[in-house]
Amino acid sequence: MSSSNKVFSSVNSHDALNVVNDAQKADFDKMVAISGGALVEQRQTAYLTRWQEALVYIPRGARLLDIGGGWPIERIWRAVVEEREVRYHLLDIETALVEAAQEWLPRYGLPASNAAVGPNTHFPFSSGGFDVVFSSHCLEHSPDLAQTFNEISRVLTPEGLLFFAVPFGFDDSDEHLLYLDIEDWLNATEMAGFEVINYHVGQVYPMSGWDLCVIARRAPALANEEGLQNLVKRQSKMQKVLARPADPIFSYAGPIVRKSDHHILQGQGTSVTVVADKLEALLFRRHAWSGIVQVTAGKDASSGKIIDLYSRIPTIGAVDVRGLSGPVTVTVIGRDRGHSEQAVLHGALLEAP
Repeated sequence: MSSSNKVFSSVNSHDALNVVNDAQKADFDKMVAISGGALVEQRQTAYLTRWQEALVYIPRGARLLDIGGGWPIERIWRAVVEEREVRYHLLDIETALVEAAQEWLPRYGLPASNAAVGPNTHFPFSSGGFDVVFSSHCLEHSPDLAQTFNEISRVLTPEGLLFFAVPFGFDDSDEHLLYLDIEDWLNATEMAGFEVINYHVGQVYPMSGWDLCVIARRAPALANEEGLQNLVKRQSKMQKVLARPADPIFSYAGPIVRKSDHHILQGQGTSVTVVADKLEALLFRRHAWSGIVQVTAGKDASSGKIIDLYSRIPTIGAVDVRGLSGPVTVTVIGRDRGHSEQAVLHGALLEAP
């Protein structure tokens, strides 16, 4: 394995979550410094936009829990708590942030105890106590998404509403513990016992790419806990190794454009072959220039499956190759909607030794 490869560790304890959270904050502070502070204003404006989307569905005076609420922002609290009379509660893993919220809550006529410290897998709130659960860019940090959904369902009323936004696809950050695509997130929501009533994809947050916004109501009859557990297990990055495209497990044939974090298979007939134990997924960028590829295992080319990598929304998607025996080869065979006959490889995920 190459020294440039990355191992994703398990993040199961409160302390481990805080370590990842602190590293994420440090990275954000660096970006803020580079932007001269402009990034903070851009993020707050984006966050207000997200709340404005949610307020379409939130009744006046609703009892609301905000998971991963972030630092208090006056214009958002005025719009949500003051103008809509929302009975606001907050849960966050960061103690200093919760203490700040506890200072703000009494200004809006709400008890300081409405803000609590804790992970997004265990909520220190009573069952059936909320009309709405809101979460923006927090669920993807869950080390146990099934448990997080269970807690959301538990604290909601029988007709309760869930509004959440998440990034989708793969990235190599430590804080994003899952690599669910859009359909995976929608399926996970339904298997958790919610009926999706609306969703949309957009570019709301600066420097964060595209994200998915989901609005759903409790529907316990849809619950499939075993299916959800299996989905989360398959799409978790924890205890996985990211092998980058320059790793010796990859061999290429045909015109290749080599970049530091990706290699471009350029043209029909160009291929990459992967020889590795415990290979789970190949990571390809799906975008407007992506073509059609064939995935084969061993020497039997007739057994391959055809995949169109085109996507209007750019993301890094996983091609699941678990269960395939022998070397796995991906060959560019043409294009349909894509602008080019190419495939952009970002690496492979393997089970950690």
